[in-house]
Amino acid sequence: MNSGIKPGDDGRVWLLPHTGQERVPEQGQTVCPWPAGKQHGLKFLQVYGGAISHTGKLVHGEVCVWAEYEAPTHARPVEARGQGPRFVQTPSISVSQPELDTDPWIFHPGFVWSLRQHQSAWQQPPQPGDVQPQPGDVVLFGSPLPGARDSLDWVLDTVVVVKRRLSSHAAANLKNHYGKLVEPALRGQPQQPFLGQPHGGAERFSFAPCKLGEGSRARFERPSVSALFRELRAHGTGKCPTAAQARALTPCQPSAGLTRFWKHLTELIWSQGLALGTDFDLPAIRVLGPDAPLASARPSKSSVRRKRAHAA
Repeated sequence: MNSGIKPGDDGRVWLLPHTGQERVPEQGQTVCPWPAGKQHGLKFLQVYGGAISHTGKLVHGEVCVWAEYEAPTHARPVEARGQGPRFVQTPSISVSQPELDTDPWIFHPGFVWSLRQHQSAWQQPPQPGDVQPQPGDVVLFGSPLPGARDSLDWVLDTVVVVKRRLSSHAAANLKNHYGKLVEPALRGQPQQPFLGQPHGGAERFSFAPCKLGEGSRARFERPSVSALFRELRAHGTGKCPTAAQARALTPCQPSAGLTRFWKHLTELIWSQGLALGTDFDLPAIRVLGPDAPLASARPSKSSVRRKRAHAA
């Protein structure tokens, strides 16, 4: 029987669950600081970025996106609807020393999957029979949330298509905002992060579902991808995974190949009125010393954004 899988189309899809909780400021506050302890969370962010619309066109402008971003943000409340956001948040331009890593990182210069749910066996070169993420694999970061009729929906916030893995030495040399806001919080831990494939000309690329526009008009619920689970076969069982089973890292094989799965994944995102966000900018952020007072100014345009605005 012909499975329909083309040569070179046998990459894996990894279901990687992480917190579905929206992190918001304390009651009466307008700034959401570094989280206490190890309480990772997601924020509904408004930043400048680039996204691919359902027409295939790459457009730039203000976008809203569900993302992990642990550094302090300014937050303004919006009317909550269903599983939609309660706050729209924008990055602060002055922050204290990093207290928790952001993983996955989706911002300029590119997507990085640092440590979350990495396996100890991955620190060694792959051996025959090992199951490790490989270049071209698609990693879906999502959260199981209550759905209709007491069921669980698996909602998506980030897609990392693996480009390559860095050595520990190379990981320590990642610059830009990642080097200021993430790497210091990871020091002392074994670091071999996966870099995401950028969009430029690639058949499959890293993205985060987003919506173009200003926050109060661009609110959206994270898209459910549970319907796509029927196209997957979990490693070890050969059965379709469920949202409940995908509470742990779950490697899967697309039953009809990765190309078909990718097509259905992107079409699902577009069908919900969303775009594929491939490039997210942050303003020029200062990391202050431990005793420096924090500035209350709102974030300014990033240098990349200024260049784009000037070019337009």
